[in-house]
Amino acid sequence: MCIAQTNGMLRLYELFATSELPVLEETNTEITNISPSPSDIGNPVAFTFAVSSSGGIPSGYVSVNVGMQSCVGALENGEGNCDLSFNETGIYSVTAVYYGDELFNQSISSSVDHKVRISTDLVMGSYPNPSLIGEPVEFHVTVESPNGVPQGSVSINDGEQSCIAQLYEIMGDDGPIAEGFCSLTFDNVGSHPIDVTYQGDSDFSPSNTTGYQIVQANTVTRITSQSLNPSSPGDQVWVTYSVTSTGGIPTGWVVVTDGNILCTHLLPTDDQSCLFTFNFPGDRTIWAEYQGDDYFNPSVAEIITQTVKAVTITTITKHDPNPSELGEPVSIEFLVETNYWSPIGTVAVRDGMQECSAPLENGSGECTISFSSGGLHHLTATYSGVVSSSRAYQTRWFIRSSRTLQSALLRIPLSHP
Repeated sequence: MCIAQTNGMLRLYELFATSELPVLEETNTEITNISPSPSDIGNPVAFTFAVSSSGGIPSGYVSVNVGMQSCVGALENGEGNCDLSFNETGIYSVTAVYYGDELFNQSISSSVDHKVRISTDLVMGSYPNPSLIGEPVEFHVTVESPNGVPQGSVSINDGEQSCIAQLYEIMGDDGPIAEGFCSLTFDNVGSHPIDVTYQGDSDFSPSNTTGYQIVQANTVTRITSQSLNPSSPGDQVWVTYSVTSTGGIPTGWVVVTDGNILCTHLLPTDDQSCLFTFNFPGDRTIWAEYQGDDYFNPSVAEIITQTVKAVTITTITKHDPNPSELGEPVSIEFLVETNYWSPIGTVAVRDGMQECSAPLENGSGECTISFSSGGLHHLTATYSGVVSSSRAYQTRWFIRSSRTLQSALLRIPLSHP
C-alpha cells in the first residue's frame, strides 16, 4: 500500500505488485449561470456550474471562488450550484474548481466577470401635502449614490394610478445627484399610501421607499334658518345649520354660538338644530363653525343677526288744553313703557289729518298740534321702535282703557265766539 499525491489531491490506493495506477478521465468545468447578474450588495447570488466528461458523468464537489470568498456545491447529474453574497461594489472574477473523484480528474473553469452594482438611496417628497381633491400633487424624488450619478427613472404608484419621474443630474450639497418630478391628482379623501421605486440599471442598484399623501376636501358651513326672527325675550329660537362637502360626509365637531350660549354637535348627526333663548332685548350675532377633521377642512358660516325686541306699551298721558280753540297749540304728552330699560326713539301722534312727533327722553316725551277744525279728535300715539347694538323694542301702541280713550278725545268748538 502507498499514498500517491496527484495535483494536490490525496488519494489512497491499494496497490498490488503486478497492478498499475488507474487512468482518470479528463473533465471540463464551466460556470453556466449567475443569478442575479448584476447583483446588489448583501443579496445572495446563485452560481450554477456543470462538469462534463467523455468518460461519463462526474460526481463530487465544486468550489466557486471569488477573491477571498468561496462556496461549495455538490454535483448531481453533473450539475450543481452554491450561493455567495458581496459586501462591496465592483467587478469580480469568478472561477469554479472541480475536485475530481476516483474516476474523474479535477478541472478549473474559465474565469467570468460578475458585477455588484453601486447602492442607491431614494428619497421622495410631495407638495402640497395635505392636498385637496382634484388638486395636482407634485412628487419630487432624489436618487443618491456613493459613487456616480444614477440614471433612469423612478415610478410613483398609489395602487390605482402612477407617474414616472425621469432622472436628471443636479448638484446636491455633497456632490452631483439625480432628481426627477412627476404629478398625480387624487379624486377621493384619505391617506393614500405611495410606493416609490427606482428600477436601477446595469451600474446602480434598485431602491425603494414609501410615503403617504393626505388628501382633504373643503367644506361649506351655513346657517340655514332661524325659527323666529325677530323674537321677544324668553322666546325659543331654533337655529339650523348644515355642513357639506363635495368630498363626502364630514365628521367632527360643529359649534354654534352667539358668544354666550354655546351649542356643540358631533358630526355626522341627524340633529342639526340648536336651541337659543335670549332673555334681554338687543341684536345677537350668531355664527356656526365646523372645526374639521383629518380629511375635511374647517369652515365658518356667514354670521347672522338675531333681533330680540322688548314688548312696549305706548300711552297718551296728557293733552292740554282740552277742550281747545281752533288754531290753539295743544301739548300732547306720551309715555312708552317696557320691563327693561327706558326705550329710546321717536313717538308720532296723529288724529288722521294732522300729526306731531318728538324723541323720547327717559321713556317719555311731548309734541304740539294746532287743530284746524272743530269737533272730537281721536288721537293715536305710535312708537315705531328702535334697533341698536344693545337695545331693541317692538312697536305696540294702543289706548289702554275707556278712561284713556275719553281723555284722548279733544273737543274743539266749531267756531270762535
